[in-house]
Amino acid sequence: MIGKGNTMLALCAATALGCESVDAAKVSGPATPQTANSVASEFVTTGGAEITFDVFGPEFVHRHSFVANKDQTGTVVGQYSGLVTMFGETAVVHADVTCFTITHDPSGSGGQQARLEGVITHTTNEQVIGEGPIAWTVVDNGEGANSPPDLASPLFAGTGELRLHCVTGFALPVFEVTSGNVKIHK
Repeated sequence: MIGKGNTMLALCAATALGCESVDAAKVSGPATPQTANSVASEFVTTGGAEITFDVFGPEFVHRHSFVANKDQTGTVVGQYSGLVTMFGETAVVHADVTCFTITHDPSGSGGQQARLEGVITHTTNEQVIGEGPIAWTVVDNGEGANSPPDLASPLFAGTGELRLHCVTGFALPVFEVTSGNVKIHK
């Protein structure tokens, strides 16, 4: 089992990290936070972005719900909720979003990419994922039927080196969002 304090390398090697859909009573999207300095100048949010990916065999579904705001002073306030299933074990995860950086998507899709970091504040199963730093990436490719699908990475958890994701960016694998929507505003 993967436990508290394991490195990102262990999770990358076992990228069979996933989540499954659950009802809103189990994982609900976080409320939109307000920063202490009023209106957000940048934000990243999703209404339950769901990704499906097939790595080393079985298919997994990973569910993200999060919102992160950055005010004019650079203060970030946000919340993450998700369901993580790994090796037949499941955990509901809640985290504080501590950082995000918005850039153009390096894959050339024309969308905006957000690299996010947080710290887990609660998990229902530390055998799956313990408290500590997390990182993930999302891509907003626009709205409407003519836009390509938004993209999202699985949630990666590990040690302190994940705290560099906002600054330097790790090449986390991203997959098409199969339901929900990613919205990035800069």
